[in-house]
Amino acid sequence: MKALALRILAIRGLGPLRRLLYRFVVANRPFSHFGVRVAMRRHARGRNKWRPITVWNRQDLVNVATESNSSKVHQFVFSLLLGRQNFVSALAVLDLSPRETYSRATQLEAIRAGYAGIKGENSDSLLVELFARHEGSIAQWPAREFRAVCDSLRYSALPTPQRVAMLETIKPEELAGSRAVAWLGAFVEIRRKDGLEFDASSVIDAVMRKEALTDLDVDLLRAVWTVARETISREDTATLMRRALSSQGVTVRNVPFLLRELSDNDVRSVLSDYELFRRLADFPQSLNTRTYTPNGDVAAQVLTLAERHWFGSSGSQHRTLFSRSKPDIKNFIVGILCRSDRWHLLPSMSELDSLSDTHLDAQFALGLTHLLADEHVLAADVFEKILRENPDHKQSWLGLQWSSVRAFGDLGRIEELRTEIGRGRSSHGRPVADQISAEEAVITSRMWRGDFRRSPLAKVRPAWQAVAAAFGNRFIDFDQPLDPDVSQDLLVIPINGVSDEVRDAYHYEELTSQFRSVTAVCDPRLTEIFRRSFPEVTFVPFARRDKPMHIDDRRDDPIVGVPTVLANFVPNSLHDLVVARSTTITTGRNLSTQRLLNGDFDLRQGGYLGSGAQPRGKAGKLRVGILWRSHVTPGLRGLMYLRIDEIEKLFAIEGIEFVSLQHNATAHELEILKSHGVEIPDVDLFNDFDGIAELVGSLDRVVGISTLPTEMAAAVGTPVWLLGFSPENLFLRTLGGQRSKDVLTANSELIAPRIETFASARERAVSETIAETARRLTDLRDVGSRQ
Repeated sequence: MKALALRILAIRGLGPLRRLLYRFVVANRPFSHFGVRVAMRRHARGRNKWRPITVWNRQDLVNVATESNSSKVHQFVFSLLLGRQNFVSALAVLDLSPRETYSRATQLEAIRAGYAGIKGENSDSLLVELFARHEGSIAQWPAREFRAVCDSLRYSALPTPQRVAMLETIKPEELAGSRAVAWLGAFVEIRRKDGLEFDASSVIDAVMRKEALTDLDVDLLRAVWTVARETISREDTATLMRRALSSQGVTVRNVPFLLRELSDNDVRSVLSDYELFRRLADFPQSLNTRTYTPNGDVAAQVLTLAERHWFGSSGSQHRTLFSRSKPDIKNFIVGILCRSDRWHLLPSMSELDSLSDTHLDAQFALGLTHLLADEHVLAADVFEKILRENPDHKQSWLGLQWSSVRAFGDLGRIEELRTEIGRGRSSHGRPVADQISAEEAVITSRMWRGDFRRSPLAKVRPAWQAVAAAFGNRFIDFDQPLDPDVSQDLLVIPINGVSDEVRDAYHYEELTSQFRSVTAVCDPRLTEIFRRSFPEVTFVPFARRDKPMHIDDRRDDPIVGVPTVLANFVPNSLHDLVVARSTTITTGRNLSTQRLLNGDFDLRQGGYLGSGAQPRGKAGKLRVGILWRSHVTPGLRGLMYLRIDEIEKLFAIEGIEFVSLQHNATAHELEILKSHGVEIPDVDLFNDFDGIAELVGSLDRVVGISTLPTEMAAAVGTPVWLLGFSPENLFLRTLGGQRSKDVLTANSELIAPRIETFASARERAVSETIAETARRLTDLRDVGSRQ
């Protein structure tokens, strides 16, 4: 039934039917277990008597299941909770009846729930038992059950050789259709996570030779794409994705994947904005289309149409399509709005009160509401409750990070919770016993305290294990220092953003005397200024595949014949240097990390990059560059940045010429800047790095938050004041607030409110910071006027 529905969903012009099928067949299953629902309502004895079971709270569902002796009731409650990702309660309900009383499909769902929750070890045992009991027959199982088996192997903590052997007992040559896709996806993922290579060229070639693409073809691409995208050319990628997007055989479920790999112009060459929206129309996915694309023109148009579609009033009662939707659809839409930074569309909490506390995305919206209202303790409590049901809820981990540091002053609560419940499938449904191997939030917590030990990259990202295995002691990362060796050539690979590249360049001059030669890969926009500043270093520009937004679609060929992960960081022109035994390889991030590990927190004063700016004389007004946010501000990152109205009072200080360094300023922001006489330079503040360097080199001071123009100013020797109005801006750079001097960026210091302010309203922290900044700027102006 679902397969037929998806076929019908691909037909254009069938809006009402598409909507009906999506709600009742694809997303909500309201007709299943009808008899069980009636029995549960009768058994509830007044609890939620007139409320639909779909909006019962978790405890009511668990209570009714506990009081019932029916395995059908237990299975129904399990399915309802599982569908809403309440993994811990779902498994507790399932344990009320012997496992053998449940269908095989339900047992497979329980195995997957164990990996997403806290029963990973139990799931491993059940998976091994299942293969032993059904060896030779799994390939003939229904497609849904077969996919469940493959997914379970992907998330299992069983040794890689054992999981590969279990997969191979299924005999992949006998598989076809969706089973073949599921098997291949599991095989590639299992091998990739352990750094084992996989040649995806035959899969790509087979798909590219097909005349008419279908969902199955795109599923094949998705199964191998983590490997294939690092070797297939950008031109071939665009051609393939355009063909798939225009194909009638590709349905809405694959459209977001296709859009992620296409530029706006590529999309418009196939479909207009309106046609694209019609492909997505009547589906919540339309609210999450291409939110983080380079320019976002297509995204902006589609999202505007989607907003009208879901939240525009219609009918005599002026009820929106959202308000008329079923609870699960509402919850799904709320989750999309939170993930795609469309917070202004979130319904009022009174409207969300109609949903159950089992709807975790709606609960996350509640926690988000508390966080934005500076109710940090309440927010942290909501996020923790979500995680205790679903440790796999990544948004809640982020929410807990942002709220707990404000509520409690550190991230100790996250460390404790991860040790207790793990991180869902990321930790195979187990507690995280080794916190050194935990995610960046835990690493950040240690760094805020001045402990700059970091997890070796090969442990954090298992794909890098292949690099360490291939190059042995020639590959240097966080687990060992970079020892000078004048008999070796050094290759530096940048693996972070351009701001990190600028910071890491602080070390290039000293490296030239420590190695026979130094070669560094760099962002193409940094090539000229780096070559001008460090003539003894060979800089090789390379546009990374995961950073495509800053230049056009042209790029050098990625490296081949080495571990695949390097294809995103190194061009093929450096192949001979990479494989030579006389080459030591390190990451740019390691240069700064080793300095911090050695306790070298006081960077030398003065610039290390040549700006090309003409020296300014003593005469004239003080020129101050200012910026208030980064180019990328999705989700909770916005709490690290300012609004222009929050810094506007600085522009009123007389005797200072302010210069805007804000890239991608909005029309509203530009209007305010012009009204205060702030200079808006004729420089591309996102792509023209030489122009940025010359501009900031002509300034007396730069004030703002950390982003590329700020880091460039510090690198050319212009003093920088960073605004530490949030713990994220302050703690990491000041050893947890112990000092004002920046430990990451040269020529930079932090201006911050009192530390306890972070637990109060954000406005207070901002106002204190801006007031102190205004005082210092006034003093700086007065000193300059007396000289």
